[in-house]
Amino acid sequence: MSEMLGNQYFMARNYASACVELEKVLKVNPTNKPVRCKLIICYMQSGKLQKAFDLFISLCHEDIDFIMNMDPIKDDCPCFDILPALEKQFNHNKDRFDYLLKLGITALYCDLAKSIKYFGLAHKLERSDLKVKYVLNLLKLRMEKDEIFK
Repeated sequence: MSEMLGNQYFMARNYASACVELEKVLKVNPTNKPVRCKLIICYMQSGKLQKAFDLFISLCHEDIDFIMNMDPIKDDCPCFDILPALEKQFNHNKDRFDYLLKLGITALYCDLAKSIKYFGLAHKLERSDLKVKYVLNLLKLRMEKDEIFK
């Protein structure tokens, strides 16, 4: 029941309520990838960027392709709405680490190259952040894999 309700809140873009319901699902089934993908977006849109980033790293480590292969229509992924809105603010926020993280995370749902770009910019700002470096390396390896199999 919580997953259905969480999905309904997600589709209605009520991210705070979706968080509550999707977290219940994750407690019962912590390996549920679709719920984790949605929860990442919900956390970001609810101002819980660190929780989103931690969950994002975990899912990228486990199965980066799952995030990249989300179907925006079937999965009702709002990345095509969120990413352009974030990018419009780029010139005013390009020196903000949290903003670049949000861009990098969101971009991976729809554009690997953009995700690499934004995580690369975040890494330039905070070279000591090992989590960002780890994600950036994962993304670059994934892109190399794509290029090898073209």
